[in-house]
Amino acid sequence: MVSNLKNEEVINRSEWGLIFAVALDLISQNRNKGIFEGNRRQPMEIIGHLWIQVDAIYVSNDYHSSLMLRPNCENNIVNVSWRHPPSDSFKLNCDASVQPQCKKAFIEGVFRNHFGNVIFAYSFDIGSCSVLIAETWAILIGIQTA
Repeated sequence: MVSNLKNEEVINRSEWGLIFAVALDLISQNRNKGIFEGNRRQPMEIIGHLWIQVDAIYVSNDYHSSLMLRPNCENNIVNVSWRHPPSDSFKLNCDASVQPQCKKAFIEGVFRNHFGNVIFAYSFDIGSCSVLIAETWAILIGIQTA
């Protein structure tokens, strides 16, 4: 998928930020589809859906009018990355996902040391609940595990 997105002709079709956002959403949906339904789309199928969604968003009036309201952010680039915890410490990163139709929820978490090495990871099916409850359980189980 990445090699297809690196193609210069592809990138020049529309704004890279839009392509990137839609790609992340589709990858996340595909991950959840694999977890909740046991099947995933093939990469080329995801790319096909990517261009359909990007084109639909790009031609919409809402997208272009929202660009007019957006402040100039070119000089305000923010680097987002994982940071190591202090020496002799651990860091917990956790997340949850909930299947919208049946509210089936899964949580996961990973502990890393100050070198970034995985010390412990967990993943659980916690039944049926809202996203807020699932996120809370992910944190609680992580804290109890610590």
